[in-house]
Amino acid sequence: MDERSDETRGLSTREEEALFRALRAADEGLWDWPDQTKSDMWWSSRFRSLLGREQGFEAATVESLCELVHPEDRESFCEFLSAERPEDGCAQRDTRVRNAQQGYRWFRFRCRTSRLESGQVTLSGTMRDVTSEVEIERELERTQRRMTEAQRIAIVGNWEWDIGRDEAWLSEELYRIFGCRVEDGPLGQGWIECVHIDDRETLIAELERSKRTGFFDESYRIVRRDTGEVRWIHAHGETLYDSQGAPT
Repeated sequence: MDERSDETRGLSTREEEALFRALRAADEGLWDWPDQTKSDMWWSSRFRSLLGREQGFEAATVESLCELVHPEDRESFCEFLSAERPEDGCAQRDTRVRNAQQGYRWFRFRCRTSRLESGQVTLSGTMRDVTSEVEIERELERTQRRMTEAQRIAIVGNWEWDIGRDEAWLSEELYRIFGCRVEDGPLGQGWIECVHIDDRETLIAELERSKRTGFFDESYRIVRRDTGEVRWIHAHGETLYDSQGAPT
């Protein structure tokens, strides 16, 4: 049985064509657990090929699938499969599964619960290789951790001001400089309340001027929210403009 007939059986020719094209575009394999009181599953041809096991692979069962899952993920993945869900309940999980040629790779499993007229509960879903996505996400997380640590050591923070929305974003280190805690919620435009009252008007004027000049460079005093201590800080920034020349 080829991949196309395997994954589109029981459909009309037109439905089969549409589903086949969609599956090829998404590069996803299909799986089905028709009776959760038994261990037998159904895996599509693409599901098997994503695992590098097109030929001579053991029977499709819950046990054989869980055996391929990374030991650190196995217990939680088995719980993901067997979890009780409402009818039409959906779930998703990223899990490391062993590919026969490439070793462990990250796969995204999606599933939906259905109940047949007989009352039998079935679980069906898709699987897609997301190794590259996970690795990019983790590298971004590592980069963010390094930047946060570097700012902590240097006592330097960074900030952004969305002029169109009039919303401000501050890094974790800026929260610490202002004597605030990230876990207490976004500081946003509330940061201006930390500026010394005698410097506040001048600072706001300089920020407005930076919309025209394209840069901001100012020293001003703040009053730390936690201790009330007055500290001098220096801030500088660059204004970005959209295609129409409006500051953003």
